[in-house]
Amino acid sequence: MPAARLLLPNALHKIQQKASELRVNAASISSSLSSSLSQASSSTSSLGSFASSDRPDRETMDMLKRHSISLNSGKSQRKDSSSSSSLFTIELVTESPPLISYNESSESTGAIYSGEIKIRILSTSPQIFEKIEVRLLRTNTIRKPVSSSCPDCSSISKTLKTWQFVPEESLSLSPGDHKFPISYLFPGEYPTTTHSHLAQVDYAFKGIAQIKNSEKLTFAQTVELKRAIRPGLERQSIRVFPPTNMAANVKLTPVCFTNSEIPVTLKLSGITTIGEKQITRWRLRRLLWRVEEYQRIWSPACAKHQSKLAAGQQGIKHEEIKTIGDGEVSFSKNPWKTDLSTGEINSEFVAILNPKHKVQVGSAVPDINLMIWHHLVVEMIVVEEWATKKTPTRSTPTGAARILRSQFPLKITNRAGQGVAWDEEIPPMYQDVPSSPPIYQPGEIAPMTPGLAHILEIDIAHAGEAIEDFHLGEPHAMARQTAVASSSRVTRRGSSASRERPQRAPLRLSVDDFMQEPPEYRRNDEDEEPEVDLQVVDGSAPAR
Repeated sequence: MPAARLLLPNALHKIQQKASELRVNAASISSSLSSSLSQASSSTSSLGSFASSDRPDRETMDMLKRHSISLNSGKSQRKDSSSSSSLFTIELVTESPPLISYNESSESTGAIYSGEIKIRILSTSPQIFEKIEVRLLRTNTIRKPVSSSCPDCSSISKTLKTWQFVPEESLSLSPGDHKFPISYLFPGEYPTTTHSHLAQVDYAFKGIAQIKNSEKLTFAQTVELKRAIRPGLERQSIRVFPPTNMAANVKLTPVCFTNSEIPVTLKLSGITTIGEKQITRWRLRRLLWRVEEYQRIWSPACAKHQSKLAAGQQGIKHEEIKTIGDGEVSFSKNPWKTDLSTGEINSEFVAILNPKHKVQVGSAVPDINLMIWHHLVVEMIVVEEWATKKTPTRSTPTGAARILRSQFPLKITNRAGQGVAWDEEIPPMYQDVPSSPPIYQPGEIAPMTPGLAHILEIDIAHAGEAIEDFHLGEPHAMARQTAVASSSRVTRRGSSASRERPQRAPLRLSVDDFMQEPPEYRRNDEDEEPEVDLQVVDGSAPAR
């Protein structure tokens, strides 16, 4: 007990010392937090004052932002391109619509790219350039090369065109913006931009601009070339499944797109065979479909690694098959129709591509022997059954079953949108525009219309009733007017006496003119029937 009493005060003293140390630490932490908060508030206020008062102008912001294609050479490209000590900037501005080659490679006219190289001189004095060059490259990257460590086996570049904007030894550019136009026609047989599992095809503009004995800037910008095949007539394919009599008739759309649905119409015929005493038929139990993507490449070898290839071999072959969509037609949701009398089964379903897979469009790259194509695979599981002619509705399974599998090619392409090929949007040339009609001046006679009278300027507001006397200036118009004026008199029926019409003015029509009969049916006075005097007899008193 005495020892316990001695240990208790010592323990309490140590606990008090620890508590005092914790208080001191908490006070120091709170003071440091308050100081940091005061510094943050002061920096925020300074930023707000800068944003409100010292806001840079638009030109300064353009200099600070800089497009990502304005890169400087060397390891510190990002720092040099964003620094204010740069003497100039360079960028590529695209003016043409997206590059799309319409129709197949053998029928396409290609796509036109147009743009301009924009160089902005930031310094106050003119700069002398010794080199301004732009190149268009096509790069084929092989993901499974002959030698993985060899850059020549994994990448093949080809320069399609080069532009030189320095005419002689140097070119002096004054402060401000300077534009250099570029244009190129991508032929229709060029392969499209492709990013597949086996290879990659890219197009890019690469340029360099160097000031004499000073800075040098480079840029690189990729462009995407697509292909759009215009839809045509509906495609129809027939597949026969020997040794049976069954045949599948499939109707497909002419082209499909990477993010669309594919409507399919299937008709299976020849399912019924009628014998002397019994009927044998096939009944469809399951209907499955899938869309497969095929990729094949022959990886070429560079000059150093030709020894790895066999004699006469053009490269190492690589193939890949990927399912980009599959499904089963449910009979409960989308039932197919079976007609046993005609021996046909009709079904309509929609094949949907899986959006998780990166679907590639069909293409061919001759440089690296790359081929990409697609197939629709349809599988039908049918079972055999038989029935007598007396009771055709009572069938009995025979125990035989077959799997009918068939492939149908698909054309998967990009959407054309509302664009047209470059050769269809060219405006007409000067010699193609027809000449406009001639302008006739007052007093002239139309050269191509004989007999037309002189053109007179007449104010209709002051013409009054005289406008009714105007007539078309046809040949012999006055003679026709005289003949009309001296026409025979017309006697109207239903009147007690006939009266003579007065002579009419030339070509002035009245109500009587519209009521008269044609000349060949016009009645003469001698042929007119005599008038009969009729008496009205009253029925109340007899007549005497």
